[in-house]
Amino acid sequence: MRSRSSNSKYYGFLVLVLFGLSLDRGYAQDETIKITDIVPHRGGVAEQPQSTLRGYLQNLKDGTSIDVDVRKTGDDPLDIVVIHDRTTARTCDKDYVVANREVKELKTLDAAYWFDPKKDKSYPLRGQGITIPRLEEVFREFKLKKKPGAIIWIDTKDDENYPFAENQKLYDRLIELIGQYDLWDEAHVEVGGIKEAESLRNRDRRVKLGYWSKTADITEVLNYPHISRIGTRPNLAPVVAERIKSAGKKYHANNKRYTKAGIDETLTYSPDCLGTDHYTELINLIDVNAYPSLEIVTPEDGQIYAQGQTIEFMIEVYDANGLSDIQRVEFYVADKLLYTDQVSRKEYTFKWKNMFSGQQWITVAVYDREGFSAKSRMLIQTGSFKIRR
Repeated sequence: MRSRSSNSKYYGFLVLVLFGLSLDRGYAQDETIKITDIVPHRGGVAEQPQSTLRGYLQNLKDGTSIDVDVRKTGDDPLDIVVIHDRTTARTCDKDYVVANREVKELKTLDAAYWFDPKKDKSYPLRGQGITIPRLEEVFREFKLKKKPGAIIWIDTKDDENYPFAENQKLYDRLIELIGQYDLWDEAHVEVGGIKEAESLRNRDRRVKLGYWSKTADITEVLNYPHISRIGTRPNLAPVVAERIKSAGKKYHANNKRYTKAGIDETLTYSPDCLGTDHYTELINLIDVNAYPSLEIVTPEDGQIYAQGQTIEFMIEVYDANGLSDIQRVEFYVADKLLYTDQVSRKEYTFKWKNMFSGQQWITVAVYDREGFSAKSRMLIQTGSFKIRR
């Protein structure tokens, strides 16, 4: 289970497994990359509304693998939908807590409402009937249309407002669906640690597991035989790559420049590279610049505060070209710029006195020296109790 990452990067993610490229760029010449080794992040967020069946169908048409984030719903019996965030506010036309709503309610939302690929506020797919998919819908299409060798990466998301035992019910349904569609070879579930891995394996020993770490502290996972792939941020590649490979596991990170350090898979932000004719373009784009990213570490999205309370935000930024490539970080409230920090570093802290009543969007943006950027938004609420959304 990956920790919450930057929610609003403005470029599509693709995971590209580098077994060697015949592009005369210093890599192995005896192997070639396969289209199924590309995994567009959340369906390819630069080109399609993220985490929608429309995006996944395009992935399958292109012949790639697919990547899903999954959450439990409020249905009884429990169901699973494909969505990254705890709430629907960032991607849909209404703001619901996913775990509090039944599928029939979530299906009424427009999942393409905020999709704006040209960043011109045109929102071209609003009102086109694009909804939040159930995981079962994605599994069904994947089973019917996948290319040989394609995989489906599954990142499970807990709701922090529910106890551990309640969130574990998601695993029961997930394992049931993997078995129902016989995807034991293709489905890879990303876990947050050994406890979670064992919980899944206790349900069925056939489940395939992966792990993502923000740090180089991976000894426990390296020694655990049932996790077959480990991912980190690419700046850790020189430290962890040899250890991961020596343990017989696959290693992925998000920039090709570290491939010689032993990365098997690389995460890139470049859009428009899904077809087999675009590999040269993809590699050129990655070489030109590595896009920055950021994460709002604290507070949690949707947290409630008293009016007049001072809220402290901690932001972590990352750039594979090095932190010196970060030009500035900007802090917005209700789309109004309140603060700019132009000192390059990993962590940024902002304090803001919340004088608003009700709900307010907070936006943080990071820019590098080449002009590329990433943004993350969160919803802050003022009140004395939580409202079911």
